[in-house]
Amino acid sequence: MFVRWCTETDGSGTCMSAGADVGTIIVSGETTLYAQWAPCYNGQYSDFDNSSGQTCQTCSAGTYSANDGLAHDICDLCDAGYYCSAGGNTATQNLCTPGNYCPAGTGTPLICTIGSYCPAGSGSPVACPAIAHQACVIPGLSEIACSSGFILESDGFGGFICAFQSGSCTIGAGYGEINAENGLCELTGCYEDNHLSSDGQRCEPNTVECTTANGHGEKEWNGNAYSSCVETACRNGYGLIGGICSACNIDNVLSYKDTNDGSCVVNLCKSGYHTEDNACVVNATSPGTCTIANGEGTNEWKNNIWVCTATNCNTGYHIESNACVSNTKACTIAHGVGSQVWVGTATSGNWGECQAISCNAGYTSDRSQTNEWTVPCGRCNNYYGFDGQPAVSSYTSGCDIAVCMYPSEKYILQNGECVPICETRSDETGSMQFVGTTCQRTCEAGFVEW
Repeated sequence: MFVRWCTETDGSGTCMSAGADVGTIIVSGETTLYAQWAPCYNGQYSDFDNSSGQTCQTCSAGTYSANDGLAHDICDLCDAGYYCSAGGNTATQNLCTPGNYCPAGTGTPLICTIGSYCPAGSGSPVACPAIAHQACVIPGLSEIACSSGFILESDGFGGFICAFQSGSCTIGAGYGEINAENGLCELTGCYEDNHLSSDGQRCEPNTVECTTANGHGEKEWNGNAYSSCVETACRNGYGLIGGICSACNIDNVLSYKDTNDGSCVVNLCKSGYHTEDNACVVNATSPGTCTIANGEGTNEWKNNIWVCTATNCNTGYHIESNACVSNTKACTIAHGVGSQVWVGTATSGNWGECQAISCNAGYTSDRSQTNEWTVPCGRCNNYYGFDGQPAVSSYTSGCDIAVCMYPSEKYILQNGECVPICETRSDETGSMQFVGTTCQRTCEAGFVEW
């Protein structure tokens, strides 16, 4: 790799690093500079020959270089039984881990294959010997393994066997001892809430579910046999009465709910009845009258509940949407406040037109003060001036003027009206006209503004 520039080929003389200012060594004429190169370090190799300049690259995983100055692509493979990370500088950088194997040139250990085992430093998997009950059926083993219930022992001839493992054992809810001759677990007892079957081969629960004609329940083990079925829940239409599923018998019922807990719960009643406190009650037995706001009503059975239906309202109210509603109500109008009155009886009718109660300032319902007769609140006639443009700036209320537009320039307020003081006109004395926001007056020769 490049190191520096020197004035002599052997690296002596005056030297400087790349990018330095050569003016410090070139006094006059021409000076030849020679590039100085260093070999690549161990764990690297060179893309080019050292004499022509090179780029040093790191040896890839699974390879190594132990010496400086390697030329192009000559990193060596790591030894079998070992693996090398990128930039390795020895053939035995990392010992292959137990349960894995590493062929020559390995960068990452490979998991041991099924049917084999791999001790630490394995270059290839070691096949398990063909012996009965041998496991070696899972990957990543570091030694020979036997099936569950067997242990690895010497066969006396330099080999191995998988022998039955003596001791205690469990099967489901039971426990026992391993038979040394056949390796089978022979039960000797059962855990809590279970008992040993008559053939001694399994453990059975002390309580089991059972079914009857009208429900289901449980049977209990009494030491020799199961008891008869004790009902705990009944099918639809039956309930537990004295511990026995008997037909439900509630008057005027069409159907019962399927509760699955041995209770009789009413689902539907016959016509003219409704459910109330798990009974079918005649609809007419409810109190006939009921109280509503601003009136009274009558109870009616609707959709499985009592509904108070409005029948009579106090004076000034009528029935609307099953409620007693006031005969007057506010309504919305432009530029004011309105009200509607109910036209009809207490039980039928319609709302009348929206009538103005009051109008905003500048608007009126007095037809003598407005030309807008088609709306409840029309604009006041005095709003517009002589030229058809607005003459009023604001009102106190109704059509009473508070301020005129352009006061003292175009209008003045006199006797409640905006009187123009700057109309466009001219005569022998001069002329005047309103421009923008001011009144402009021009006098002829011999006349002055007054």
